[in-house]
Amino acid sequence: NGLFYDPEKDQVIDHVGGRADLKEKLIRTIGDPDLRLAEDYLRLLRAVRFSSVLEFSLHPDTRAAIRRNANGIQKISIERIEQELSRILIESPRAGKALHLMMDVGLLQQILPEVAAMREQEQPPQFHPEGDVFTHTMMMLDMMENPNLTLAYSILFHDIAKPVTAATTIEPDGSERIRFNRHANIGAEMTTSILERLRLSRSQVEDVAH
Repeated sequence: NGLFYDPEKDQVIDHVGGRADLKEKLIRTIGDPDLRLAEDYLRLLRAVRFSSVLEFSLHPDTRAAIRRNANGIQKISIERIEQELSRILIESPRAGKALHLMMDVGLLQQILPEVAAMREQEQPPQFHPEGDVFTHTMMMLDMMENPNLTLAYSILFHDIAKPVTAATTIEPDGSERIRFNRHANIGAEMTTSILERLRLSRSQVEDVAH
């Protein structure tokens, strides 16, 4: 909304360098980023959505301001947060990359600390050579095609309980192995709690938890 159009002169009026940013595929606040974000802290999450859906980059000053103000998202109603999060998951060409960005700027830790906890949770390398639980889950999100909310949230939360169930066991051959006993059952309970917190409908919660 920083650009104006004069229909009589068929002319775009740009006082803020917006056309140049569009050409460079750049997301930038108008003026002081800290002030713009403080006007409505939902802009923290909207910036991530615009960046991920349009496949634009965040301007370094805007990215730094989002990181500084990330805890401001707690002042926004959960219903507005859920709308932005759900759109990120189903509209982004690479939803996993979008959540990596949320993690980098400190928003994922504020909104979904259970998902942030999956980072650096190791898995048995013979079964998961791709890396930790967070990496595994983000790769799956990136592979979605024509997703709906049930699929997107099911992928996002399918290993949500691994960090809280992780245990190292000694196998019969004397080797060590990381196991996640009952992580599916406990994950379903955690998923129900998280989605109820996000105020999704009862049917959506039940479908994803199942």
